[in-house]
Amino acid sequence: MNGGNAKQRVDYPIQTGLLTWADGEVGDKMIEFAINDDLERESLESVNLHLKSVAGSQLGRSSHWLTIIDDDADFSVNAGVGSCNLAPGRTVIEQWTSTVGTVAFGSALGANASSRQFRLPASCDIKEVSVEIAWAGNLEDLDVSLTKPDGSSVVAENGNTGGEGVEVIRLSTPLAGDYLVDTYGFTSNATQYRGTVTVDVGPVTVCESAFNGLPVGASMAAVDPDLDFDQPGVVILSFADASGREAGLQRLLAGTALDATERAAAYAFRNLHAIKLPLSLITPAKIESIRSTMEGLPLISIWGQSQDLPLINTSVPLIGVDAAREHFASSSLGLQGAGVGVAVIDTGIDKLQGDLKSVVHNVRMVGANAVEMENSETNEGHGTHIAGTIAGDGTQSGGRYVGIAPKADLVGVAVDVGAPYIFALDGID
Repeated sequence: MNGGNAKQRVDYPIQTGLLTWADGEVGDKMIEFAINDDLERESLESVNLHLKSVAGSQLGRSSHWLTIIDDDADFSVNAGVGSCNLAPGRTVIEQWTSTVGTVAFGSALGANASSRQFRLPASCDIKEVSVEIAWAGNLEDLDVSLTKPDGSSVVAENGNTGGEGVEVIRLSTPLAGDYLVDTYGFTSNATQYRGTVTVDVGPVTVCESAFNGLPVGASMAAVDPDLDFDQPGVVILSFADASGREAGLQRLLAGTALDATERAAAYAFRNLHAIKLPLSLITPAKIESIRSTMEGLPLISIWGQSQDLPLINTSVPLIGVDAAREHFASSSLGLQGAGVGVAVIDTGIDKLQGDLKSVVHNVRMVGANAVEMENSETNEGHGTHIAGTIAGDGTQSGGRYVGIAPKADLVGVAVDVGAPYIFALDGID
């Protein structure tokens, strides 16, 4: 699937399908492709489906145009009064399309404004409300004001960064009551826009509280001080919400901050509020261009790939081993693995490495026969690595790299790298 004005990874996921006919069979077959529901009011979009033939078959046509029909009508959700009608998680409760009147370089809220009201009920535990307006056009610049139930207001006036304008207002633990959204033009030529109100229902987590306190926006986003410039690499853009992530990806795919190869490789995570950018070359100019493209969006950070290696002296405490021993170990129960046997069915164990005195049996499978040997590791070292994670005693590092259960007994059973399951069954047996 490619071509047309629909955007891959924005309007539809990367996907392929297979149709099968038996020898001599004729007739129609049906295949289904997924389309992303982005809740955006859009015109008709198209994408080309490419059909490929196998040897000996004939196709009536090698491609077909698929038309994506927009079904996103305006709507308003009754969030509830006496009881909450909203499920936990993020829900769009208002969506509308409207037009701002004509104005030139006048940011004052006036007669050209377009208004929309919504209500947040006290019966819902709403931890965040997000109001977003989006419009298309190279010259138009819309702004938005949100008046809260107590009469105070918040505005977003970040500007248009080239063809796809977005303004977003977010409130944490918002007041219950009636809200008024006023969309007005700094520069507008009867500009049509799309408005969306999203709420996040449920208790605020520690992680979310930390993110709520972070500064957001292209000018304030943190940039990794250890980016490896003048080298190819992967950069992650993190956003405060999903709408920022989706708008950011659309800008990158439509803009000039990335080259064609980089645009083809870029994608947004499905659940994380982040975009992954494999870059052919990381340069200060490219990072600044990416940052500028995100102007007006809730960008949190631009970060590269960490050069730190995950080592066992940090991973063992991380998974709670030290904490478990502190709370539950005793003189009779040291929680060091004593009396426990662990079989490692892997590529083998190098018992001669020096940290693995806990290996009590070490065999390599030769067919159905288990052949005992000191070093059964003849491939890549993965099995020795696993054995060390389980029961390495730290001898070679002066006690720095010690396994999770250094007093456990290990039984090494070596099978080949990528061994088929049938062969692995001999090791299990």
